[in-house]
Amino acid sequence: MEYNEKIEEYKEIYGFEEVFLSGYMGGYPILTFVTNMKQLPDKKTINKYLRNSEMSAGRKVGVGLNFRKTAVFTELDNGFSICGHIEIIDRMLKYLYEK
Repeated sequence: MEYNEKIEEYKEIYGFEEVFLSGYMGGYPILTFVTNMKQLPDKKTINKYLRNSEMSAGRKVGVGLNFRKTAVFTELDNGFSICGHIEIIDRMLKYLYEK
């Protein structure tokens, strides 16, 4: 399955303790990331990153603006989860860890 390869890639690149597929919502995967990241950005910044990720992923996949408001970011006690197209998740992780 394609998600298993991406999960291993995320663990290797970003050093997550654990990444797992926790379900599906609206046909998109929900990936949960267990991390020791002390502080996530504030909610406004997270939403900005999420919307930017949706727009750039939509252009790459070729659906234009159709990914608008399709992704969800949830902060958890020991990490966070992201629901959305795999391209959106890729871009969201880059915003969170490479900026």
